[in-house]
Amino acid sequence: MIPFLFSLLWLSNPPEQIEADLIITNAKIYTVDSTFSIAQSMAIDDGRIMEVGTTAAIAEKYWSLNVTDMEGKVIYPGFIDGHCHFLQYGIEQSYTDLTGTTSFLDVTERIKKHEISKTGGWVIGRGWDQNDWEIKEFPTKEALDKLFPTTPVYLVRVDGHAALVNSKALELTGVTTTTHVDGGVVEVKQGQCTGILLDNALELVTKKMPTKSKTFLANAAMLAQEHCVAVGLTSVQDAGLDLWELQNLKMMDENGKWQMRIYAMANAGQKNYDYFSANGMIYTDHLRIRAFKYYADGALGSRGAGLLQPYSDDPANYGIYYFSYDSLLAEAQKIYNLGFQMCTHAIGDSANRMVLDIYGTVLQGKNDLRWRIEHLPGSQ
Repeated sequence: MIPFLFSLLWLSNPPEQIEADLIITNAKIYTVDSTFSIAQSMAIDDGRIMEVGTTAAIAEKYWSLNVTDMEGKVIYPGFIDGHCHFLQYGIEQSYTDLTGTTSFLDVTERIKKHEISKTGGWVIGRGWDQNDWEIKEFPTKEALDKLFPTTPVYLVRVDGHAALVNSKALELTGVTTTTHVDGGVVEVKQGQCTGILLDNALELVTKKMPTKSKTFLANAAMLAQEHCVAVGLTSVQDAGLDLWELQNLKMMDENGKWQMRIYAMANAGQKNYDYFSANGMIYTDHLRIRAFKYYADGALGSRGAGLLQPYSDDPANYGIYYFSYDSLLAEAQKIYNLGFQMCTHAIGDSANRMVLDIYGTVLQGKNDLRWRIEHLPGSQ
């Protein structure tokens, strides 16, 4: 009888009360306000929280036809991921998962089961880490060539800064022993490509992979959203997208596809720069694009992070730098003039020193532009 009477209080609609789309009651609501207060009830209207408070206070002020009794369950604010690759996460749901492999043989066993129909006729996987194997050296393409002589293979390392490809992939993308790319390496030993690509060299292959259709991208984005929302992740910062990806996100936003909020960083490059110079920032309830993502160096695990001292197991190697000091300084000045945020990947101590020096030169003192360094020393 008491629960019935309690429900009547919510639904009685006295004239002095405010109508809400939804009232949640009998909950443990972590508000994460300045005092980390905990509330029991909240009123929601038009997708926004109007007020939180005790059950009695909310019942006195608001009414709704929709009342949810949480029976003491906990409610947290939506979680925010400050650096992720949201769209790539959705895309990689069709990849073979190579995380946790204990050897390169383990890798090859997994990719034998890859469904190439989901990835446009390629074998694609991600997550291997040679540091987890007994033989802690980069693998080479010979085993892949035997398994897949006519099917291209692309296997990305766990950090995304190295990949192993087979001969068919090299053939289709035109990569040879003489191929040179700024900020990247096509590994060559004994006059032959080993199949290992580092940093910018990965783009030689990825730009020709068959995973860029609008349908594929839309399905990947919706799958990523579904997985994120299911665990309470309601806002993400996607760290680096090309113009075609950003335009697809914009189109999906215009079509009302987003439940979550996406802060997307545009990859450094002339196409993105020209587009946003002409069109300005994108700033809606669910999609915001007002930052550029740069790379100063590579990653530690693939021996690409820019260091002040050489790698202990590779004494001639100080890492891979995507820009010289002067060229990155010029880019920073462009982004500053455009009024966008600059977000720079820098992992090695030397690379971080360079980025901090450049930020200090361009920003010249205190400001509210919130330029960022992504990762910092010691991160993978």
